[in-house]
Amino acid sequence: MSRYTIQADTEGYQIELGWDNPLQTFWAQVWGPWADETEEDEQEPCLWIGTQPEALPTVSALDVALAAYVKLPLALKVRLRRDQAVSPGPSAFQRATWAMFAERSEA
Repeated sequence: MSRYTIQADTEGYQIELGWDNPLQTFWAQVWGPWADETEEDEQEPCLWIGTQPEALPTVSALDVALAAYVKLPLALKVRLRRDQAVSPGPSAFQRATWAMFAERSEA
C-alpha cells in the first residue's frame, strides 16, 4: 500500500491517498480542520473513498472523486500510476475473500 499526504485546495483540509494493492483500488481520506482539535481516537475523515475492491481503478477516477477538494498534481499522479504498475496484484486468497464478501452482500 502506498500513502501520500497533501494539502487540499480548501484551507484547513488535508488528504491522505494512495494505492491499496490487496483491494486493487486507489483510496483517499479527506480530513477537515477539526481533526487537530479532537482526540485521535474520535477523529473521522469527512470523506473516505476506495474501501471496496476495484472501487477506484484508475488515477483519473481518483482525481474525479477528489475534485471538490483538490486537483491532483501531475507529479503525484505519476507516482500513483507507478505504485499501481509495480504492485504484484491480489493473491489467490485475497480474490477468494472478495468473492466471499460479494456473495454475502448479494444475499
